Amino acid sequence: MSRLSLMNINNLFNKIIHKIFFILILILSSISACLSEQLVIISDKLEVNRNTMTSIFTGNVYAKEKELEIWTDRLEVKFIKNNNKNEVKEIVAESSVKIINERGIAHSDYGLYYPGKDLIKLSGNVNVNENGNIIKCDKLALDLKNSTSIMTSNSSQRVEAKIINESLN
Repeated sequence: MSRLSLMNINNLFNKIIHKIFFILILILSSISACLSEQLVIISDKLEVNRNTMTSIFTGNVYAKEKELEIWTDRLEVKFIKNNNKNEVKEIVAESSVKIINERGIAHSDYGLYYPGKDLIKLSGNVNVNENGNIIKCDKLALDLKNSTSIMTSNSSQRVEAKIINESLN
């Protein structure tokens, strides 16, 4: 091989290494932003888009933040810039959503979580089980800071609650 072609191969190799390194830095910066707030996400696949400041996790997704755990098929994390740092603005969970916290378990088709506000919004076939008490509705807004929740349903499917009277037990 000529010296010129060896130099071309070496230059090409260096360019590829630099591109791989750049992509790795982008992924690690996205993950480190999550971990700095103690948000850990595990999935089969991760897509990072630095332009839109989003990370999309798909396939057997599990996320844990503080005392909150989320399972879903697809999870999108949206970031905002704050003092030159990426902070999680919102987390969107789609399809087969299951959320567990110390209060109970919730299932739904779709979920939104706002970590900065400790606010969860669920919609579509919402089913909540808290210490045996069961609530079914179309939409749930849960304020974790203030321990308040609002449940609503459309006109054909009303909110249904099964409440266990603990004084009878």
